[in-house]
Amino acid sequence: MPALHPINSETLAKLVCGACEVVHTAAGLIPWRLPADLEPFLHPALTGVVKATTGVHLRFQSACRTFRLEFDQEGAKIIETGATWEILVDGILHTRQTVSTGKRVVLQGTELPARSKEVVVCLPPNARITLIGFSSDFPVFPAEPHGPQWITHGSSITRCANSHPSESWPWLVAKELGWRSLNLGFSGECKFDPVVARAIARIPADRISLCLGINSATGSFSLRTWIPAIEGFLLTIRDGHPRTPLLVISPILSPPRETWDEAPCRIGLQTMRRILEETVEKFRASGDRHIHYLDGLRLIGPGDESCLPDKLHPDADGVRLLARRFLEHMPGDWAQGREINHAASPTCDAAHQAVHPPSTTRLCPVM
Repeated sequence: MPALHPINSETLAKLVCGACEVVHTAAGLIPWRLPADLEPFLHPALTGVVKATTGVHLRFQSACRTFRLEFDQEGAKIIETGATWEILVDGILHTRQTVSTGKRVVLQGTELPARSKEVVVCLPPNARITLIGFSSDFPVFPAEPHGPQWITHGSSITRCANSHPSESWPWLVAKELGWRSLNLGFSGECKFDPVVARAIARIPADRISLCLGINSATGSFSLRTWIPAIEGFLLTIRDGHPRTPLLVISPILSPPRETWDEAPCRIGLQTMRRILEETVEKFRASGDRHIHYLDGLRLIGPGDESCLPDKLHPDADGVRLLARRFLEHMPGDWAQGREINHAASPTCDAAHQAVHPPSTTRLCPVM
């Protein structure tokens, strides 16, 4: 094996993409999908999924043939099959490896093409990782950021924790569009937490999509509290992103949950879709020319039941179908970053700006 040369932690942190920030600790580098300074305000159930490395990856340019990555995933929430890591070379899968939990685990990249190339190391979506060290036989350089920055927030259906890292639907969509993505899929915890809205308002973004509803279908809200929770969540995001194209996506099909409305705290998905669409229309009527709505049934709907083995989560075929349908049905104005052409008052944006000027708080760019 050729001699490997280590890089320092500052350089390693620059290789990390798909995270909000990288926290330096005595143990190593911990990628965070939300600003780490908000940790005191996160519910403990939310903290665990925020630290999971869904969509997080290392991206670098190098002529290396071999590299070695040391990390710790002890205590991570690992499904029975382990945590799957992937190495992509110029966008093509080179290696897929399943790693069990343990201290000082080593991922070895070998027999890479002997040329300058882009290498992506996809971290597992179902684990919490501390990066300890990286070495290679040739120098490595952080890849230049490219394409619009897209934040997508949602539930386990967005997180795709049981998919291979490069086969989640947000990853597939971002790859097709040439976008950078920050996957804020929080399994079971997409519940309109004000701190999450505040975080999204702070993070730089060119496009934002929000898959809302399914995690709050039972036990969390009544209709009286659900509607203002949605509105407050969107208004807070608009404090930081008053004109960023914003897409609200209602729940995909889940047959047992479609019509199960029951007071006080159970809301059926059909009711949710109607309210979410009405909420978007309310924002448009108030002058928001950059907010859009997408019916989740256009992504996974009647006739697609075979790809929902548990009648809730798409299987591998369903995840790929969801990505294809998203690309087909996403609003063109949202994808292109254009204003909606409708008759809203041209003074509304100015009034919003006077009351809510754009936030000047910006974190390091998400890559």
